Amino acid sequence: MDQKVAEQILDKMESTGFRITKIIDGLRNFAREGQNDPQTIVSLEEIMREALDLCRARFESRQIKLVIGSHFAAYRLICNRVQLSQVLINLFNNAFDAIEEQPGGDYWLHIETDAAETSGLMRLVISNSGPPIPPAIHAKIMEPFFTTKPLGKGTGLGLSISRGIVEQHGGRLLLDSKAAHPRFVLELPLA
Repeated sequence: MDQKVAEQILDKMESTGFRITKIIDGLRNFAREGQNDPQTIVSLEEIMREALDLCRARFESRQIKLVIGSHFAAYRLICNRVQLSQVLINLFNNAFDAIEEQPGGDYWLHIETDAAETSGLMRLVISNSGPPIPPAIHAKIMEPFFTTKPLGKGTGLGLSISRGIVEQHGGRLLLDSKAAHPRFVLELPLA
């Protein structure tokens, strides 16, 4: 084997090893309940990176375009990092499930921020190319055990638990009922 090919293979193995390490670290954090962890000041960018590291390969495997805003580092939150990461992972997984059910086309997940300076809140908006959420279920979508997923695919607890975690942090998790595609807004106080 030629030395250049061997170096390319070794570089690929090293980058794959680093990626696996990041995924395992993210899984360890996600597997922890985190209820007893103290709230600390954390950059939204760090939390987003952790959550996306666990989900990115899944989206890429289905050619789902990730459109991610660039201002996450500007926002600092007082939060339980593990719990907030769990909320984001749940929202990303729900988006994946909604998109996955669609026939071929342009698949996307948009993640963007907006700070409401006067209210001291950070708004994280997560929308996807899935079908619109029917108005008949808007009021029920965050109730415990309510799910639109097929039997065995979901418990109906993800959004309910996520909303509870966000409220414990002094924020709100909302469904934007006027959006053409599924769009959730996560509001949290800025540090």
